[in-house]
Amino acid sequence: MSEWQRISPPEAHRHLAKRNAVVLGAIGLALTGVSISLGHVPQAIFLLVFIAVAGVVMALSALSGIQAGPSGLRLRRLLTVRELPWSEVADVTTAPAQHLGADTSYTALWIVTAADERIQTQVVRYDHPQQGERVSTRRWLKLGPTEFTDVVQALRDVRQAQEQPGSAEPAQ
Repeated sequence: MSEWQRISPPEAHRHLAKRNAVVLGAIGLALTGVSISLGHVPQAIFLLVFIAVAGVVMALSALSGIQAGPSGLRLRRLLTVRELPWSEVADVTTAPAQHLGADTSYTALWIVTAADERIQTQVVRYDHPQQGERVSTRRWLKLGPTEFTDVVQALRDVRQAQEQPGSAEPAQ
């Protein structure tokens, strides 16, 4: 494998982010046009700047997720990218997602390093949160139970393929 392979999120989530960006852009341009036609140029400029910043955030969100490559894993978040060589990836596991240091009712995908560091990824299984739980999940990539299981298994398969002697490429 010569390039990074996207493990998560599935393509459907990326299309949703792209659709949201297009809708936001269309609404923003319409509002800007109305503002200019009414003579509200400063408000139109503010709207254009706001739409541009929101568009960049949406584009970066569409890029976030987990990627696997020949050298290891790449964990992309909104503003950060962390690469882990395969030699440092000890385990791929699931455990309760944590928010502000406390467990939630969501199940997250975790990477355990050789140094026994546990890294919570953005990927969480979204069933139905416990009633009354008010955890902001905007920073998480919420997947249904089947999609979540598929992502966990795909990541484990790629890791296992890297551990096999003589394996040059992970299974696709």
